[in-house]
Amino acid sequence: PLVQAPTVPALTRSATVDVTWPPAENEQGVVTYTLTLAQSGQPIFETTTTSPSARVDLSDRADGQYEFSLQARDTTGHISPVSPPASLTLDRTAPNVKLPEVALLTQQLRPTIDWPAAEDWSGIAFYEVTLTTADGGLFETRQITTNQFIPSHDFPEGAITVSLFATDRAGNVGRAPERLMMVDRTAPSRPGLAAKLLPSADQFPEIRWSGTDDAEASYRLEITPPDGAPYQVETGQITHYRPLLGLNDGQYHLRL
Repeated sequence: PLVQAPTVPALTRSATVDVTWPPAENEQGVVTYTLTLAQSGQPIFETTTTSPSARVDLSDRADGQYEFSLQARDTTGHISPVSPPASLTLDRTAPNVKLPEVALLTQQLRPTIDWPAAEDWSGIAFYEVTLTTADGGLFETRQITTNQFIPSHDFPEGAITVSLFATDRAGNVGRAPERLMMVDRTAPSRPGLAAKLLPSADQFPEIRWSGTDDAEASYRLEITPPDGAPYQVETGQITHYRPLLGLNDGQYHLRL
């Protein structure tokens, strides 16, 4: 008898696979078909059936490439040559999705989100990016095939959670750890010095000022001495400053 190559899916993540083939060509009539599963040319499973189909259990098989081949035996005992192999790739492992690269604090309207290409045995079919606001509302979600996302709408101010998923060609879904972005486009209210500095004999006076309404604001104090160039002091979020070196006599100008 003559047999053709069996038909199998090229890629699957299923625990079972249905294998079919055309009936063998033989005038004597076919008694049985023998279906062989092999990996790297080495047979690892064999089943015999009288019908031109078989269901093969792959639940204990590792991810990888497998080949199915077929032989038929007729009523006189003649055995056909082995059919050409049919290849199947088994992939049940979710993609390894890397952490998206985002600006933790930004004032951009539509900041770009990038990430390294996900690692996967059978290849990535598409990525899905989901953006949610601080109250849990969905801001935007989209499927793309590149590893760069450009928002379609201007970001609202506040916290934005970035969720990144990758689906491989077999249908497995991987997910990266979430990233949090803070969008802030509002300038802080103007800080003010507490009061004019009165004449003082203290060479190390403490300079204080009122804070702004922005909890994330940091401060820079500019001091112009009576006979020198201005210099600046960064105080972070602290709303007071005491000179480390004693001040000389004269009038100093302060700007915050």
